[in-house]
Parts: sequence; structure tokens; C-alpha cells
Amino acid sequence: MTKDTMATPARRRKFPGGDAFDGRTGTALDVVLELSPKWAICRDDYQWIIAEQHGEGWKGRKYITGRDHLLKRIGELVPGARKGALEQIRAWPEYFAIWA
Repeated sequence: MTKDTMATPARRRKFPGGDAFDGRTGTALDVVLELSPKWAICRDDYQWIIAEQHGEGWKGRKYITGRDHLLKRIGELVPGARKGALEQIRAWPEYFAIWA
């Protein structure tokens, strides 16, 4: 699957809770997929980030480069994740470096 043929989620999407930011560095993140009203998948230049709504924005909680690991952590942190979101993630490349 090439970057041109894979379904890439919209980048820099803003959710009602505010923009995403990295809890460690305070830098802005791209929100790529909402998992639930409280959780989203974000990205930076190096990895996917499971982010939790925090005040007016989103705070990075887990930083992951592999799709299977991402799905495992979502299962642990966000048991009520939207099924459509999980199916979309399963269609992503195995590693972030391929997707970025």
C-alpha cells in the first residue's frame, strides 16, 4: 500500500475540546482521529500519540510507533473507543514511519 492509495485521516482537525498539545513539551499536535469524546489519536513528526482531553485541549498520554501496539494501548486506555475508529486504524500501515 502506498501513501497515495491508503486512507490517510484528516490532519489538524479541531475538536470541540480544543487543539491538541504535547503534555511533555507543550508543542501543537495534529489530531488525526477521535476515539471517544475524551480520547483522540494525534501525531507529531515521529509517532502516533494517544491523547486525552485535558482542560481546553488534548494532552499526550502514550507515544507509539507501531500500529499493533497502538491498538493494544487503545484497548487498555479507551475501552469505549468507537468501533469505526478501530477499523480505520487497522487499515493504517504497520509502522508510523511508513505512514508519515
